[in-house]
Amino acid sequence: MLTSMAVTTPAIADGHLMIVDEPLELNIHMHKKRYPSYDEDWPVEQEARRLTNIHLKNATVGSNTDNSGEAINLLLASGKLPDIIGTSRIKDVVNQYGPQGAFMPLNDLIDEHAPHLKAFFEKRPDIKAAISAADGNMYYIPYLPDGKYGRAYFIRYDWLDKLGLDLPQNVDEVKAVLEAFRDGDPNGNGLKDEVPYFARQWEELIRLVTLWD
Repeated sequence: MLTSMAVTTPAIADGHLMIVDEPLELNIHMHKKRYPSYDEDWPVEQEARRLTNIHLKNATVGSNTDNSGEAINLLLASGKLPDIIGTSRIKDVVNQYGPQGAFMPLNDLIDEHAPHLKAFFEKRPDIKAAISAADGNMYYIPYLPDGKYGRAYFIRYDWLDKLGLDLPQNVDEVKAVLEAFRDGDPNGNGLKDEVPYFARQWEELIRLVTLWD
């Protein structure tokens, strides 16, 4: 994730979850192999918009390709950089063009608005150095798994309570709980319309069932 020079500094809201007092629209280029464009109708986008008062507008270039590197090259060639860029494997690109003025250094923004990230970089200066450009500035925020917890699974505790089920502790119990979610009408609408399990990719199911011996 990085910001281009188009970003302006908004007035920060005080005493509530809103990041800005007045509604703010920002353009975003977001390109991933599995979703090569940003969707303003995503439920998470709509909820984030409600909570923060910030609306991200899709400005993705190259959404007709699943190659994120090609997409960001097309974006740079267009000469019209959005406020925010979210993509994968961008270190070389942003660290090349950031010092030339294409992207905004994030150092001061992190120091002022991201205390946890600031503390992390103070604790791990080696990582800060590894992601910084030749001019010493950070132009992107990387994905930094700690080697312990790369992902997590969520379960509907209210559905467990509704059906009188305990939290599953092994693969067989996971299967039984998912079947109960599917067949037991935990949402109470009288229809068999519950989706007991969802993931973006089938590999997540393998990771789930191999959590236990």
